[in-house]
Amino acid sequence: MKGIFVKGLIVFGLFIKTSSIFSWAEHYLMTAQAIDKPGLEFLNEKVSPEPIEEFIKKNDKALAGLFKEYYLWLEDEMVRDVPAAYLAEPYRLDKGALPGASRAEFLRAARLNPHTRFLMVNRLFPGENRKDKSIAIALVSPPMDKAIRDYPEFSSMIGRFEDVSDSKISLASVLTTYSDEPDWQFDDQLWDIEEYQYGDIPYGKNDNISSKAAFHTQFSHEPLVINTFVPRVEGKNANNLR
Repeated sequence: MKGIFVKGLIVFGLFIKTSSIFSWAEHYLMTAQAIDKPGLEFLNEKVSPEPIEEFIKKNDKALAGLFKEYYLWLEDEMVRDVPAAYLAEPYRLDKGALPGASRAEFLRAARLNPHTRFLMVNRLFPGENRKDKSIAIALVSPPMDKAIRDYPEFSSMIGRFEDVSDSKISLASVLTTYSDEPDWQFDDQLWDIEEYQYGDIPYGKNDNISSKAAFHTQFSHEPLVINTFVPRVEGKNANNLR
């Protein structure tokens, strides 16, 4: 009986050790399965990637209209508090047209982390051979880099990317790579950016990786569950989340 108990503890310990890695490192595998369906063959079409700045420059007026519609919808349909400036002019064409400012204005309009980078990379599947030059995982995701250093035995699963800035890639590659959570920094440390007006952080700290937790696990559509287990998460704090 004692031996069984000890073995159970070991198995449980291994589960705890690895679950935090795989819970956020397998999204790309699930996405790949989800889009491998009849009718979605067009996702295998090859396209030439371009820097986000070029994309914004080509589509700045369309983006201005898109953000305008989004915040009007957010205000009217979701009954959420939207900063007045975002209702009036969320994407400022005059600002986005300035040299080197388009990415910054795009991130401001989307209320994302100002330091977010849109890397032209492809995430490799386990056992897949690299076709293009590799890119250091530390450049892609410092949190993932740390995870690999802490758990090197899982490096082939959670951290292999290649630079595809000079290659053609499939639409499926873009979806699978960016659907994952190697922590692209989109929603890191947003609570202290006054212009965004997300409100007070419901839980956790705003100065580290846990600052994104409320955006990932804030199930405001399930108020009974949230109010029961985390009663302090309510009111405007909940309403201001995306």
